[in-house]
Amino acid sequence: MANIVEETLASSLDAVSATFVSSSGGVNSVTVWGTYVGTVVLEKSFDGGTVWHIQNEFPDTDTVRTITIREVEYNVDYRFRFAVYTSGDPDVRIAAGNNF
Repeated sequence: MANIVEETLASSLDAVSATFVSSSGGVNSVTVWGTYVGTVVLEKSFDGGTVWHIQNEFPDTDTVRTITIREVEYNVDYRFRFAVYTSGDPDVRIAAGNNF
């Protein structure tokens, strides 16, 4: 069964999504959609959220963008945030499990 976090990213430059913990390694499916002006970034942390590293950037678009990440480590934290924000509320989703 997949672990899934799906939410609408709040409309603010300080907006940060819920943290998703990839506890089993494996394949993560990441999707960003909606109409917004700005850049949403997917970040990952290897130390429980003290330091965050940008994994991918999703510039504004009105199309659905899905990427696949193969994570080889256990207990890696992921989150979404705005790197640049002007307007809109994108939806973000990350799912992990052996069903991909």
